[in-house]
Amino acid sequence: MPKFLFFCHRFFELRFIVATGILDHLTEHGEVALLLPEDLAKSFQPVLEKNKKIKIAISNYTAPASPFRRVWLNFWGDVLYLAFPNTDKRPNATAEFHRQYYRSSSALKEKIVVGLSRLASRFSWLLNMSVWLYQSVLPARFHDDLLQKEKPDLMIGCSFGLSVEDAAFLKEARINNIPSAVLVQSWDRTSNKGYPTVRPDHALVWNNIMAEESIVNLGFAPDRVHVVGSPLWDKHFKTLDQKRSEEWRKDLGIQKDSKILFFACGGFGNHPANMIVIPKVFDLAEVQPFSDTIHIVFRMYPQYLSPITKSGEGKRKKDEIERLLRKYKNSKYISILCPKVDFDGKNFVPNDEDHDYMTECLYQCDVSLSQVSSQMIEACIFDKPALNIEFGRRQTDKYDLEIADYKTEHLLRLYRTGAIDRVQDPADLEKTIAMALQNPAEKSKQRQQLVDQEAPLNRGSSASEAARCLAGLVGVKKTVQTRK
Repeated sequence: MPKFLFFCHRFFELRFIVATGILDHLTEHGEVALLLPEDLAKSFQPVLEKNKKIKIAISNYTAPASPFRRVWLNFWGDVLYLAFPNTDKRPNATAEFHRQYYRSSSALKEKIVVGLSRLASRFSWLLNMSVWLYQSVLPARFHDDLLQKEKPDLMIGCSFGLSVEDAAFLKEARINNIPSAVLVQSWDRTSNKGYPTVRPDHALVWNNIMAEESIVNLGFAPDRVHVVGSPLWDKHFKTLDQKRSEEWRKDLGIQKDSKILFFACGGFGNHPANMIVIPKVFDLAEVQPFSDTIHIVFRMYPQYLSPITKSGEGKRKKDEIERLLRKYKNSKYISILCPKVDFDGKNFVPNDEDHDYMTECLYQCDVSLSQVSSQMIEACIFDKPALNIEFGRRQTDKYDLEIADYKTEHLLRLYRTGAIDRVQDPADLEKTIAMALQNPAEKSKQRQQLVDQEAPLNRGSSASEAARCLAGLVGVKKTVQTRK
């Protein structure tokens, strides 16, 4: 039987492959070893050990000891993060957006990195040199013993070398002459993360747009990109064939004829916006200005419940939003929900109940409200009006801007379909919701177009198709791809 070595460095990635069942499907095709940082292995062990066919190995990746290596990798990693070749052939708005908002502790470094990224995007020789300079100091002998013991037939990652750990994993595959693949697990990985620091032999993506981005902007050979569908939404498509739960409304105390607004707030990056948006939305339930009675089902973002909220800035944000929510806790027209997750002190571990409940909220609602979130796509799967709230500020380690100015390629491709109702001014919120309630089918055709764009095939079976595709890559002759 073939052997697969799967590496997940980030919680988000591991949550994706566990929640979607990809790992379970992959064990149907061979032996699976999962390489994880120690804290993730500990957190997910109770979930993963349910499948006895999955082995858990502890990752030994560590930051380079040499300060020079760390600075070097950071510098050239930033250059590649801002490099987007062939935008004359396939435009990518993220290129200039990222360069505009790129910040460093050194103003000189900012100018050099942005300048080099522009030149590298234009001249293939400089792009190839940037990749070589990054890889030249990238350590990649962390797991010789593991590779010798497991002898994997395919090494699978979740990003195109987004961090040193991801890049080192792919380099280990290359120097050991083991075929590699990356299973893209986010809707923005092919458009927003720059040029691969180490390109794997194969890329598995969700749709044709991501495939085009991989070929044109990321330099993959066409026969090395595989469209498998979107495993994250398999549950949604399966739910469409089921009856709505009658108990769901009863449990939340929602009146029979009330229209439901499902509103999931953003995470810490959107905290300044959350503090503005939440009262604007909740006050509509208090005033009831529409022809129909509305009931708001609000879902707290899981990050507000994570262990990082025990102290410091995380605690401040959690306390602030909880004070705000307490003002509305007794409203008969507002249900405030917390994610159904388990915490182990470091990570929150999702469960099937939470995934099912989130899906039911989208299935039952009349209008979906979110903030630059993939919930826009999920709402369209259920043919529900999708309102994107774009007022308020977004502050992360990479951005500090008004959400209305957040214009990366993965968002713009949704907006171009015309399926999303965008609210950039608080004064327009009530009017936009009213129009969605009165004419819910108005953008149904555009919503279907968006779903066809984002999830064109294998609806409900993308996870099993991804596993089948990975299994099919075993034995495929390894080749060196030409960078263009």
